[in-house]
Amino acid sequence: LYDCANCEFYKQRTCEIVEGNIAPAAWCGFWVSRVGDKPLSWVKEAVSP
Repeated sequence: LYDCANCEFYKQRTCEIVEGNIAPAAWCGFWVSRVGDKPLSWVKEAVSP
């Protein structure tokens, strides 16, 4: 779910934020699922009871 292939910034093994060759299964703290989400907003969802 929280992998680069599902991120708004990911485009064909590249990222708009992170440099280098990005694997689709990789992840980072800047992951966002939709336009309008803020980087790191997924943390609140992941740790909410």
